[in-house]
Amino acid sequence: MRLLLGVLLLGFGTSCGTAAPVRESSCGGGPSASTHGQTLPLASCAGGVGMKNPAPSLSVKPGDAITINGLGQGYSSPSSTAPRVLAVVKTAGTTAKFKALADGSATVTLATPYCLGAPRSDSLGNHFKQDCPALDVTVTG
Repeated sequence: MRLLLGVLLLGFGTSCGTAAPVRESSCGGGPSASTHGQTLPLASCAGGVGMKNPAPSLSVKPGDAITINGLGQGYSSPSSTAPRVLAVVKTAGTTAKFKALADGSATVTLATPYCLGAPRSDSLGNHFKQDCPALDVTVTG
């Protein structure tokens, strides 16, 4: 039994965790951000946005576009904390497109029940989605 548990822990512990941008997480689906051919997974191996702490970061120039893919069940309502720096320009289906407008910093947030922190719930125990930091963006010209 101990050997089996050790093998399981080894297998799960090594499947993710790369700091370099990757094309697809080996942990499964979830949202990702891409710009200039570089793709960055936004969800942790546990499958939750915001579970990466701190949120992944990306540096871009004014005029650059960032695409968030993998929206849908569990991940929705992409927004920017600083729309004058990074604006949502289009949301369709499972994709959201942002455009860097001016120098500054912004955080892309997603509504998801997979965010760390106390979930919001009512007296019946129903959980509500909350905005969760998904990507920190620095725009410098």
